[in-house]
Amino acid sequence: MRVIYQACIIMTTLFFIAGCATKPDLNAITIDMNQQQVIELMGPPTDLATQQTTTYLMYTQKPQTLLHFVFLNNQLIEYGQENRQLGHALPSASTQLELWLSEQNKAVNPSAIAGCKMLDQRINCGAE
Repeated sequence: MRVIYQACIIMTTLFFIAGCATKPDLNAITIDMNQQQVIELMGPPTDLATQQTTTYLMYTQKPQTLLHFVFLNNQLIEYGQENRQLGHALPSASTQLELWLSEQNKAVNPSAIAGCKMLDQRINCGAE
């Protein structure tokens, strides 16, 4: 009987420790990190996809929360968190990457760049 009691105490302690494991700290993530650095901080991704020089890492937290990291030439250029409504299927990383890539080719809203200057094929909205 004592062995069963000790086993229950050990199992309870292990579950408590596992439940208290710290979440990855998004504040430690910075633009221009490489994929390996992000994976070291976040752990292995839930899903990933690569097209040419762009890689999309996806992490599922809770049933409906996604974290995404977009790399261009192995440098982090974008990351964020998205909460999905319950009952909606979570997309795959390849679907999300294709959507992200298609959005990069959209024309810029002219009102968003009003008063800006075109310099060497780039839009400059900052002070001279």
